[in-house]
Formats: sequence, C-alpha cells, structure tokens
Amino acid sequence: MIFIYYTKRNLKVFFYKNRIYQTEIFKPIPSKTSSEEAIYSLWVKYFQRLAIMERQNLKLQKQKVPLKYRSSILEFNYRKMIENNT
Repeated sequence: MIFIYYTKRNLKVFFYKNRIYQTEIFKPIPSKTSSEEAIYSLWVKYFQRLAIMERQNLKLQKQKVPLKYRSSILEFNYRKMIENNT
C-alpha cells in the first residue's frame, strides 16, 4: 500500500491492490516518531558514506531531479539533517 498526502489540498491518495483511492484528510497528519527519525538518520548516514564526492555531477542532478522536488527528497536534504542532529 502506498500513501501520498497532499497537505495543501487536504487530500490523501493511496494505491492498494491495483486500485487508486482518494479521500479527504480529516485528522492532521501525525508528526515523525522517534523510530522514523532513527530510520531517517540511518538513511542519511548511508547516503553520505555511499556518495563519491569526486563523481558528483550537479548539472546532471538538476536535469534529472528539478529543484522544486528536492525539498521532499532525503538525498538532497541530508546536510540539513546532519546540522539539526549536531
């Protein structure tokens, strides 16, 4: 099951058993739990260790992932996460 939350439109869309359902959000979306924060932090550390700085191609990244989508992708926000944890 995959959930997508549209917070600006107050909608929730989910995909289940090859069908798409759209519903309204009646309750506020809960904030991150400590286990989610731990997984988030673990993913950030993994991404940092995996990245090869010499092979980083910012021009190609901008072509493949537009700037407007980067705020919701962990790989592009890992520096902010590290700054918040220290």
